[in-house]
This record gives sequence, structure tokens and C-alpha cells, in this order.
Amino acid sequence: ESFFEEKYHKQVVQANKYEETGSTLHAQILQFDFVVSANEYELTARVMDSESKQTSERKLSLALPQYDVGSLGLSNIELCPEIEYANSSHDKELAFYKNGRWVVPRPDREYGVQENLLGIYFEIYGLTADEERPEGTFLLRYDIIDQNGDIEIDKTYRLDKPGKLAAISLNPSIEELTTGSYDLLVTVMDEETKRQTTHKTSFFRWSDRINVDKQNLSYSPDALRHIASSSELERLKKTPSHEMAAALQTFWQSKDPTPNTLENEAYTDFYNRLTVANTAFGSKETPGWKTDQGGIFLRYGEPDIIYKDSYSQNTHKVEVWVYKSSGRNFVFVDRFGFGEFRLLRTLSGGY
Repeated sequence: ESFFEEKYHKQVVQANKYEETGSTLHAQILQFDFVVSANEYELTARVMDSESKQTSERKLSLALPQYDVGSLGLSNIELCPEIEYANSSHDKELAFYKNGRWVVPRPDREYGVQENLLGIYFEIYGLTADEERPEGTFLLRYDIIDQNGDIEIDKTYRLDKPGKLAAISLNPSIEELTTGSYDLLVTVMDEETKRQTTHKTSFFRWSDRINVDKQNLSYSPDALRHIASSSELERLKKTPSHEMAAALQTFWQSKDPTPNTLENEAYTDFYNRLTVANTAFGSKETPGWKTDQGGIFLRYGEPDIIYKDSYSQNTHKVEVWVYKSSGRNFVFVDRFGFGEFRLLRTLSGGY
């Protein structure tokens, strides 16, 4: 652990009015260049306001890999907003210019609801070509993988080699991704030498789309009969299995009580209730949501009060579920003593 190099920058920033001194909208972009060998480093950035003497500091651990001569190598992956090509030679003098492109880093690696493109930049080192096919080609594949290990997006390209080094920028759409953490896996294979290399990084996507997971897709559309209209249910029943995820997206967006927020409370509440209903009221033969008690639980949630009684000392068990806010009461009876309660009647408000 030894000190390597230090650089300073001093700049006068003029504010038009006092209120601007506390604004986060007037950012200053600074760029420092260091020439270093492959190793592990700690980068420390410090800033001080010369007027108030207030300071701030950030540290970053940096690992620069060793790329061996004759081997295929892949740089770290830079995640950005949409990457665009530079237009003029003057652009080369500006910050974030790299190999003819604007490569503006996204340090927090988070993408908001309105950001539908994932900017990706990386470099490939050590591409080779044989004498019979000096131009050569290489395969490039990227996968975007969710928290469950499922591949959400994948794409493969066959590209001509521009030389030993290739600079790659991509802008895949992430519009269909729901809120959550994702891994980006990049794989490159030299088709002449069959050498292969991979690199992985991660990012977070904010989205107003619902994450219809595989467990929820496995339920029959009939499970929605307690909250869906007859026409909605009919459309879902006619939907092919490969289109069901998109159809459920549309259905639940129409039920969202707060469409301007990231969470769809109707979706979350329903599938939480579905899990409870299957656990509390189901059996090996019948899932809980198909039972009378499970259906009432799905539609109205947990009752405020449950009264338990029997017709007489040695006969049927009875449960009365009371929902105070709606004034609904549901009477269930276990006629055969096996714990299967059937809806006997509805009081004060109907079903």
C-alpha cells in the first residue's frame, strides 16, 4: 500500500443568486487522467468549498486486471444512459468522449421508470485472425438475468474483427423489466481461436410494471373470478399460455388503485391473500382458493371477527365471519366434520 499520484483542480464557480448555491442542479463535471499499471487501487476524491471550508470525500476501490499478450480479454463494463456517437472532432476534447462515443457513467447503476434504454460500453482485447481469413469474426452475447436466475433478455451478434481491439456500445431496451436487481453477463468468443471470455456486472431497474412471477402464472385464470368481471375472466381464459404474462400485466394495471406509484397494491394484496387461502383452507384434493372460505378471503380479506359455534352439542360446526366496515357477515357450516366449511348464507349486504 503505497501512495501513487495526486492531482489538484481549482475552479471559480459564479452563482447568479444566493438560492443557486444550495441547488443540486448546477453540477460540475471534472475529469482526471491517470496512467497506471494493472493492480488494485483505492481512489479518493475530496472537494472543499473555499468560502465555507466545508468538505466532502468519496472513496472507490479500483481493480485493473492484467491482460496477457496472446489471450482474449474483456474490460470492465461501463453502464450509462443511452450511448450516442460523437459528431465532431471538437468532441474529442470533452469529458466522457471514448472511441467516437459519449460514454457518460451511471455511478449508482439505477434506471428510473422513464429510462427504457440500458447504455453498455466495454472493450475487447486480444482478438486474432488466421492467415486464410485475416478479417475474422467473433461472437458477442449478452444476457440480462433476474434475481431468480432467469434470463429476461438475451442477444447474440456475429461481428467482424476491426483489429486486435474492439470498442463495443449497445443500447438494449429494458422497458419490459419490472422493478428489481439484474445481472448483465457479457460473453465474447473468438471464432478463429475459440477462446472465450466473460464479464458480469449488475444494475437496478425501477418500473411501474408488475412482476408477474412464475408461481402466479401457474394459477388458473379462475383464481381471479372473485375480483374480475365476467368479460375480463372470459378474455383471460381465451389467452394462449405464451401471452398470459402480458395479459395479466394489462389486467392488473387496470386494477391499480395508485397508478402513479411503483407498487400495485391490488396485485400484492391479492396474491398475498391467495397464498394464505391455499395454506389455511386448502387440501391435497382442492386448492384453498377454490373453497368457499378461500373465495371469501380472496375477495374481502381477513374478517374482523370469527365466531365459532355448533347447531347442537354433537352436530355440525359453524363459523360466522364478520366484516364490520362493509356490514357483511358470512355463515359457514362443516356438515360432515372433515373441516370443509361450505357457505350457508350471507347476512346484511349479500355476496
